[in-house]
Parts: sequence; structure tokens; C-alpha cells
Amino acid sequence: MKPQLKRATVYFDPGLHKALGVKASHSRTLAEDAEDLAVFADRGREPSLSFEAVLKDLRRGGGHRRSRAFSAPAGNPVTEIEAIFFAAKCA
Repeated sequence: MKPQLKRATVYFDPGLHKALGVKASHSRTLAEDAEDLAVFADRGREPSLSFEAVLKDLRRGGGHRRSRAFSAPAGNPVTEIEAIFFAAKCA
């Protein structure tokens, strides 16, 4: 036998309705924060990498490709990183 479902409409005072919405939003934010903290704890065990090591790794993996529309002057690592991300975004 199929269970019978009933519907009901509940009307809240506007102030209470707003407070419930704020509470729900706050609860979602706390859950997201807990997830972020768990990931942070897991990644805390990973070794730290220097900026130069990251650049070297990107270059070895083909990350040095640049878009024709954007080229960086050699020797400027910040601009080179921007070029790498720009090229990846345009690919």
C-alpha cells in the first residue's frame, strides 16, 4: 500500500522568516568552512614548494606555452606566470 502524503503551507512572521533564512545561510557557510579546514589539514602534510620550483615544474610540463596574443618579457616570473594562465585559459 502506497503511503499517503499530505501537504501543508506554513506562514511565518516576516521577521522570523528572515531570521530562518539567515540561520540557514550561516549553517551552509559553517559547513563549507569545515570542508575547507579538512582540506587544509590534509594538505598541511604536503611539502612546501618555492616559487622557483613551481615555475620550473610548469615549464617542464609544457606550462611555458604562451598565447600569441600575450607574450611576457623574459626574466619576469610574475608576468610569465600570468602568460601561462592566460595561455591555458585561451586553449
